Amino acid sequence: MGIEILQKVNEKEFLQIVNHEIKICIICGYDKIESFEHGMSCEECGASFGRRKYKGGEMNG
Repeated sequence: MGIEILQKVNEKEFLQIVNHEIKICIICGYDKIESFEHGMSCEECGASFGRRKYKGGEMNG
């Protein structure tokens, strides 16, 4: 099996980070990603990536 990188969340256009080693936008390939408490967003195309939720509603990373 391949390494899980991201998953589609609730049929919205919001992708969830599963592999925190990603340092580039998977949509446009731009390498300037703005990181924030609950995820990251691409400065070039505006794509948003949220961090995976764990039990109790805690966020990882």
